[in-house]
Amino acid sequence: MAKTIRCEKKIYELGAKLGEGGQGAVYKVKCLEDGKSYALKVYKNAMSTDFIKNLSDNIAKGAPNPSFLWPLGLTEPLGPKKDRYGYLMDLFNPAYSSFVKIMKGKVNFPSKEMQIAALIGLVDAFEVLHAKGYSYQDLNDGGIRINCATGEVLICDNDNVAPYGENLGILGKFKYMAPEVAIKMFRPDKHSDRFSLAVLLFLLLTHAHPYDGVQRLAGQLTPALQQKVYGTEPVFIFHPTDASNRPDPQMDINAIKAWPTLPPFIQDLFIKTFTSGMPKIGMKRDKIEIDRQQRPSEKEWRDAFHRWLDTVAACPSCGKGICVEVENNQIKDIKCPHCGKKVKVSVPVLIIRRRGKVIRTVVLEDGKTVAKSSVTKERSNEPAFIIRRSKKRADVYGIENLLPYQWKCVQQGASDRLVKTHEVVAALNGVNIEFDYDFSGEILYKL
Repeated sequence: MAKTIRCEKKIYELGAKLGEGGQGAVYKVKCLEDGKSYALKVYKNAMSTDFIKNLSDNIAKGAPNPSFLWPLGLTEPLGPKKDRYGYLMDLFNPAYSSFVKIMKGKVNFPSKEMQIAALIGLVDAFEVLHAKGYSYQDLNDGGIRINCATGEVLICDNDNVAPYGENLGILGKFKYMAPEVAIKMFRPDKHSDRFSLAVLLFLLLTHAHPYDGVQRLAGQLTPALQQKVYGTEPVFIFHPTDASNRPDPQMDINAIKAWPTLPPFIQDLFIKTFTSGMPKIGMKRDKIEIDRQQRPSEKEWRDAFHRWLDTVAACPSCGKGICVEVENNQIKDIKCPHCGKKVKVSVPVLIIRRRGKVIRTVVLEDGKTVAKSSVTKERSNEPAFIIRRSKKRADVYGIENLLPYQWKCVQQGASDRLVKTHEVVAALNGVNIEFDYDFSGEILYKL
């Protein structure tokens, strides 16, 4: 290959090979004009005219959001026949770890909160992608990188992304494809994307595949058996009524241990995804089309993960994340799903209401931040406030306002007061906060 490549009227010097896959190889390149370094994917073979046009159109439209490592420019024709191409993209930050490395336990999330933040980031990225009229079509473990320290995600391998309703011949990676795509009844679209996304979410939380149960061990995993387990007769390993494909007690320990630690409202979304819309022998295509459209949307996942993030607290016995429940304005004592001990939670809880209706319950642990989307009309993950614990008394907490405007604090027996940016409200039982005209919060804290 030539030592230099022209892309978008600029010349790039070819450097070291960074990786190689079925479609092509990725190289580090440097722009001779400004000295900046990039990554360049070069296809091994000539791609179809439609594929190259779609790639060029995507470059012109730009990335759906910053989570996508989006193609930046198309090279001039390459090779002796001038029938091959490549595309330019930014180099990813090495702080982002591959999905596979996370699955193998070589990189870990520092906390349950950070893991949930990554799940939210993944869901948010695909909600934006679908809202802009795209489907990813080849969503699998190879295209995802995560900064475990910050919860930020990076979506790579975006050259197969196409407008919704179009497909360029890509079906996806086996075991990540929706069953109806695996048996070639449907081509990839946003509904199959949602299945693939749920597989990734399940893997991150359980380190297990949703269909890798005892059925895959029934014999040698031949193509015919694969087609049955992941295509024509898929059975979720935690199906509520069909126990024919439960996790193997010897091989699937991760799944067996992790599933009980998920809150019921998270389990319900996985059950809905991996049991509805599945092709069955004799089922008509129209029926499957209707059923698969009932898969949880990105909004349903995001709301559920925010609910989990809001109610997560550290078990006082083992320190692992547990999901706190509030019933009749009382924090329920629960059994820790990790260590099995009974837990009495002694931290403040904020009941958030919108126009008087309870929409969220937030456990106020030291250092926890709550997103603007929880207490304002903004759909933003930026923090609206942060919880601070007193340095003098371990049982005293405060809520620091991070919004660029004042709150109104109402407390029985005290004068109402305005809380400016970076001022702190004491998290005392019965304190009410008016975040704005629509959103308010009431603190429950009974030692």
